[in-house]
Parts: sequence; structure tokens; C-alpha cells
Amino acid sequence: MGVRNAVINDFSPVEFRRDYGNIFENFAINELQKVSKYNNLRYDFYYWRTKWGSEVDLILHKDEKIIASEIKTRSGKITPAFVGRYPESHTQLITIENLSQLLL
Repeated sequence: MGVRNAVINDFSPVEFRRDYGNIFENFAINELQKVSKYNNLRYDFYYWRTKWGSEVDLILHKDEKIIASEIKTRSGKITPAFVGRYPESHTQLITIENLSQLLL
């Protein structure tokens, strides 16, 4: 993030930045990829978005298992458009408070 911060000239504390949510989302996905790779979990990582803008931040897929994850700094929920299309999927909200539990 140092190079990016230098390019945009923003070294303010992360919790005060406009892009705080984007930074956390990027961090969470990278950490989950590391855990998946390290533990040989073999999940495929995707995101989901409709033509109308509904989206899910992270889709984990392995065999027939689908886990839809919304990544937010505080609160949020999975879009009903995804749940309607994939009712067999598991859903979860990833926040700063629960990310460490998901990484174990």
C-alpha cells in the first residue's frame, strides 16, 4: 500500500480514509487466499455482479459448495439477488471483528 499511498498522496490513518472499505476488502481477500493456499483447501475465488449493479464481494467455490461473502468494515448483508439465484449457497458477512476467526 505504500506505493499506492505515495501515488495518491494520502498517508492519513486508514480508519479516516474514504477508501477504508476497499482497503479492508482487498486485505481480507488476500488473507483468505493465503489461508486457502497454505492449508491446501483448493477453493476457487470469484466475485459476482449483475448487469444492474448488485454484487457479492467474494464467492468461494469448491466441488458443489458455494460460500458467498460480503466484506464490510462494520455491517452489511448478501444481496437478495444472489440468494435468489443460488439458494443452496452458504452466506457470511466478513467484518474486522470476525476476520481473524475465519482465518483460523
